[in-house]
Amino acid sequence: MRIGARVTSSSKRYGSYPSLKNEDIDGCIAYAAELTRERVVPLVHRENAPIYSQEISSSGEDCPEFIRPWRCFACPAFLGEISMSLTELKVTSDALLTKRVLAFSLVYLAIYAIVSWADLFTTKLALQQPFAVETNVFVVSEQGYSASKALTLSVVGAVFLLPFLVFGLVAAQRVSERWLQQPIRSFGKWYLNPFSKQVIDRSPLHMLSIALAFPPIKLLAAGNNWLIAQTGDGPIGWIIGRVSKATSPALGFGLVLGSISILLIFACSPLAALILRRFGAGSKCPPPPAIVQD
Repeated sequence: MRIGARVTSSSKRYGSYPSLKNEDIDGCIAYAAELTRERVVPLVHRENAPIYSQEISSSGEDCPEFIRPWRCFACPAFLGEISMSLTELKVTSDALLTKRVLAFSLVYLAIYAIVSWADLFTTKLALQQPFAVETNVFVVSEQGYSASKALTLSVVGAVFLLPFLVFGLVAAQRVSERWLQQPIRSFGKWYLNPFSKQVIDRSPLHMLSIALAFPPIKLLAAGNNWLIAQTGDGPIGWIIGRVSKATSPALGFGLVLGSISILLIFACSPLAALILRRFGAGSKCPPPPAIVQD
């Protein structure tokens, strides 16, 4: 048995410590062996959050590459719902999280439907003005404004935005605390693949911000239409008209609405960060425990 830097015999050891028994020595050895055995213990991320655990071999062959440096202990932020690539996407089966995401998605779709109806309704009112013209080239046909095209565009928008919303909520635990505190600054890094491990710490925040920005965009359009119906002029339409004269109708519409959309995405990012906190974002991995060997 090794004590300090010297190897002592049993007789000397018991002579120095008369109260020791063989059972005491055996217990110490068993305890030391237990401490050196590698394993993962489930940890609770935060209040009302699901508990994650995963058995990982000592060689790290059973765990994803990005988890291997942390395989000696459980870390909810790295054992979250989504893997590092779209083909390896893993969603937690936690019933509570599934219900919360479903409920939030239904509320979002209801709000989206209301503001879309307001946009379509006020558009018809605005077009009753003698000099009013629809500037959205995507809902205009040869006969003029097409309500069916406008409705189809709204439905396509909802189908397009819903995955953004769900991805942001499901991957909430992957978002870094740093970007939750500075959501607007998180947009400083550009990327194309939101599932990349280089940006997974912020991309759910961005996807949710994009989804949250579109109902205000439609509400803003409805307000502009209402002004046209009441006064005969609207600020957004006036700006689009000016830009379209300098470029083209499609480019003018895209530049103006694109700029407004970007500003609203930035403006909605603090709200997105608040929502992600409610869904368990901002977790931090503890540092690996120090291993001291004699």
